[in-house]
Amino acid sequence: MKPDINTFKRMGIPIMCAEKANKLRRIQRVQSALRAGNMQLHATRAIDARVEAVSLVWDDKRKDHSPKCDDDAWDCILYGALPHLDGWEPAEAAGPA
Repeated sequence: MKPDINTFKRMGIPIMCAEKANKLRRIQRVQSALRAGNMQLHATRAIDARVEAVSLVWDDKRKDHSPKCDDDAWDCILYGALPHLDGWEPAEAAGPA
């Protein structure tokens, strides 16, 4: 059985749902922070993200990348960085239906 978010909360583990929408916008915000020097990636500890960044192949409309490309390291960076970028507010949590 897969634990849900309430299981983690009961255990005292600070966790919140990741925002899956607007991935391109999140990428742009992190990219801007990197270019402005407001965010940096460790030269050796973020090597997976560096490899992914140069190997992603985007579709013609730049809506998504090829499913054959790895993006796990960058997804971690995007989800982890978002709360620390200016103007971020968490989305409303969906309540029980």
